[in-house]
Amino acid sequence: MLFVSLHLSQDEVLGLYASLAYNGKGQGLNSLSQGLFTKPLDALSDEEAAMVVAFTWAPDLYAQHPERLRARTDILLSRARSTQLNAL
Repeated sequence: MLFVSLHLSQDEVLGLYASLAYNGKGQGLNSLSQGLFTKPLDALSDEEAAMVVAFTWAPDLYAQHPERLRARTDILLSRARSTQLNAL
């Protein structure tokens, strides 16, 4: 990871992650977004985007246990909101 960060910007690293992350049926957050919500990643609400990111942590588990996906999504949303508040 050190070599990646030496050659790529943070935005480029996030772009790679977004396109290469395993989503349970293939790769990429955008294809997961299409599969879950039938819309592209950039059209998602904050809650939907958090669910897409949460899903990548354990796709097989979350596909079988939507209540666990919901709990993970809530954790990510809470952390994001906390970070936003601390930035103010």
